[in-house]
Amino acid sequence: MVMMHVRYDEWVGLIKRIAKKYIHFFPPKTFEIGGGTAVLGKKLVENGFAYAGSDFSPSMCREAGKKGCTYFCTDGRSLALKTGFDMIIFLYDGINYLMSLSEYTVLFHEVWNCLNHTGLFLFDITTRTNSLRYFRDYHDHEDFGEWSYTRHSYYNAVKHTQHNDFAVYHRIESSGLYEKTTEYHTQKLFMPHEILSAIPDDKFEVVGIWDGYSFREYSDDSERIHFLLRKISAV
Repeated sequence: MVMMHVRYDEWVGLIKRIAKKYIHFFPPKTFEIGGGTAVLGKKLVENGFAYAGSDFSPSMCREAGKKGCTYFCTDGRSLALKTGFDMIIFLYDGINYLMSLSEYTVLFHEVWNCLNHTGLFLFDITTRTNSLRYFRDYHDHEDFGEWSYTRHSYYNAVKHTQHNDFAVYHRIESSGLYEKTTEYHTQKLFMPHEILSAIPDDKFEVVGIWDGYSFREYSDDSERIHFLLRKISAV
């Protein structure tokens, strides 16, 4: 519902270009962290990818299962998967939910353990520029009939945290009344050089750091930045 505006076809296009340029065979075994209800996963399967996904939310995983995707309910900081993958993805700034650089390092080690030899890790961040430009103090709402929501987005420029507070309303058919639930999301916006400092240099080489949906070099004006890492295998 809230993710209806996401440009999933652009994500698919970027992933396909990366696979063609850096993996050289198809289909790569691809695993998604924080995949939600597998909207992107379903599109990747439709484009021929060998896909499995995950989310930390059991309800999200149940919805993903309805799409026929192989799914695991797990946290990216504790993957504990036995299968090796050619590519792991963590998109739509899901990694921004990690609140410390030490958590990034834990995640990188977990991903390294789950990648095949010279496998790739693609993730992205939303930036402080994006928050200051659009979400410093932003209100919106959507009404879908049986469901509706309001959102207040605001940025803490001292702590560099982006906050998204949701009120979700669901109409109960038997009574006609609406049930309200609330969600509070906080993301930490680290700078690219800070994230680079958390990447274990004996585990990964940095293939590229790019402006959103492209292979162009990122800048201070970038609203979304993609990182592509390649696994360095132990000798």
